[in-house]
Amino acid sequence: MASALLLLASCSGFIYGPNGIIAIGSWGGLHVVLVLEQSGGTLEYDCAHGTIEPGWTLTDDGNFTGVGEHVIERGGPVQEGEVLPARPAAYEGTISGDRMRLTVTLTDSAQVMGSFDLRRDADGQIVRCL
Repeated sequence: MASALLLLASCSGFIYGPNGIIAIGSWGGLHVVLVLEQSGGTLEYDCAHGTIEPGWTLTDDGNFTGVGEHVIERGGPVQEGEVLPARPAAYEGTISGDRMRLTVTLTDSAQVMGSFDLRRDADGQIVRCL
C-alpha cells in the first residue's frame, strides 16, 4: 500500500528525488505562510507578500531555490489603483521531513528580508500592518 501511494505521489509531481522530499503544498510558520505548487508559489508575511516563479528547484538532498518578487506593504488604507513596487527576490532554503528553513533576499540590493522556519500543513502566524 505504501509503495502504491509513493508511486502515485511521484507521478502527480508531489515527491521530488529518491529521498521522497515533499515540497508542494501549504507551509506555515511564525510571520509567514507559503503555498508552493509546480507552477510557482505565493507567500504572505507581516506587512509584505511575494511570489515564486515556475521553475523553482529542489535537489535530492532537500536544497530549495527559486526566484520571484517581494512586495513590501505599508500600514493604512490602500488607494484605489495603487500599486506597490515589486522587487526581485531569491528564495533559498532546505527541506527536511515536514520542516523548511527559508531565506528571502532582495536581489537588487542583496538585503536579506528574513529567514523563516516553516512546517508543512501548519497555520502561519501573520500580523497585518496597521
